Amino acid sequence: MSLRNVLLFRISSFKRINSRCFSSVSPEMKDEEVDDEIEERKPPPPAEPLKRPEGMIVKTYNRSTYPYTPVQNMVHQEFLNEGDVNGFGARLADYYKMGDMVRQLKTPAERIEFVNPYERPWKRVEKRWHRVFHPELGAPRKAWNINTVPKYFNSLDFYKYITKTRLITNSKPLDDYYKGLVPPTTNFERRINELLLSFFEGNEPKDEKAVTEFLRTTLNDAELSIAHNNDSLRKHRASFNERCESFWIRGGFIHMYEQKEIWDENGEVYKGRRKGPRFIGDDRRRLGEVAFVMRDKIAAQIRSKNKLPYIASFNQTEFIEAPLFEDVNLSEDVIFSPIIYNMTPDIEPLWQCPGYEPDSEEPFKFGRLAVKNVFELRKYFKIWKIPEDSEEYVETLKDSYASTAVSTLFNWMNGQAHCLGHTQYNDIEEPIVSQLILSDGKTFYFALGQLNTIAINLEMDGFLNRRSNFCLVCGPYNLYDEFDAETKQYKHFNENGQLVDGLNPHVLSRYLQMIMVGREA
Repeated sequence: MSLRNVLLFRISSFKRINSRCFSSVSPEMKDEEVDDEIEERKPPPPAEPLKRPEGMIVKTYNRSTYPYTPVQNMVHQEFLNEGDVNGFGARLADYYKMGDMVRQLKTPAERIEFVNPYERPWKRVEKRWHRVFHPELGAPRKAWNINTVPKYFNSLDFYKYITKTRLITNSKPLDDYYKGLVPPTTNFERRINELLLSFFEGNEPKDEKAVTEFLRTTLNDAELSIAHNNDSLRKHRASFNERCESFWIRGGFIHMYEQKEIWDENGEVYKGRRKGPRFIGDDRRRLGEVAFVMRDKIAAQIRSKNKLPYIASFNQTEFIEAPLFEDVNLSEDVIFSPIIYNMTPDIEPLWQCPGYEPDSEEPFKFGRLAVKNVFELRKYFKIWKIPEDSEEYVETLKDSYASTAVSTLFNWMNGQAHCLGHTQYNDIEEPIVSQLILSDGKTFYFALGQLNTIAINLEMDGFLNRRSNFCLVCGPYNLYDEFDAETKQYKHFNENGQLVDGLNPHVLSRYLQMIMVGREA
């Protein structure tokens, strides 16, 4: 284009702009022309959404188990689904889906393997050939190993929480359970007296293996002393297999991800779970559901084909659904890291073995009575250096026995429930009752436990499970208090505080009652 044409184009453009913007006379327009111009200025209609082709499967909406990311939009903050805000909606959907999948499995062994949280360690080849562009190799999930006896002097509340078990120290419910059973103790006392002289020769027990053999022999002698006209003992199976282990998952540890500086008293607590290390034993999604395992050693146990009579049915809600703790702040007073109680992470494979394997087709599946050696407690009391003549020693001894009873009974009954086909995703339908005797060769402690639920892996608002397990205990009682070397007689203090000859009749009677209760016709 030449210079002349450019100048003419600019002049004509300037004239049009001047006449349009600065003209004092507006052109006259008809009404029809105005309506047409308004219609032309309307925005175009929105495009119709694309229709899905026939047969197309819509992708599912995967909710996140993490709390919803904060947004600036007020509508999102006001009308967002509560399950998306705290992540509970996705967790509940996952739980019920897992329950449906577990119920489709036929054998208990398949169900146990399906719900097993064990993750094997990475192999050397997998570590060696791992590259930067590969997914990160996360640490395998481990379970916290619960000791056979507590290694911490104040662990009762923590043991009660991780097993969801209430402790009942009132002797009346326990006495009512054995009401009407008055076994003869003369023959049994004579046998126990001979055993004490044979194993310990009038001295205090000093060897753990000797105590284990002593407890096994006492169980045999107890059955022999009441075997006359008692055919129900033929339907029991006595087992001296020490192995008794099970695993479970306990929820409620979500506050382990909360971070707050020690010196900050009024600051906000960071509750983010996306960043930072995963708590040992927790799920990869950081749900606060920690895995536990107990590899217990039981000196002897008695099993049968039928269950023991339960203490309370599921219809007795005032007893079954009683709160675990009253007026206690769990996150500040009860739930701490298991390492505080001297528990260690366990990397070994997890099993359910309540004295027998789940795929062994064992007909005697229900545990009646277990006898456990707690001689190891003496070693820890020496480490804690608590004076024996103080009230603190007595209270610590009771709490240690109670902690052992709670963990041992739950571990044993939890294994029985899994071998019957129940898991934490399909809870038990009837109570399971078992008995326990703890002893170090001289002191005896009696416990009776009822398992009401094993679905304890969820602790959230949308999951309602008010049932709790409970454990009835009494003791500890001394089998004898003194030994007369001249007469070879053991003596004990009676209820009036007088030193009398013989062994403690309450220990002998309760021992035989635990064998006789629930006799089968």
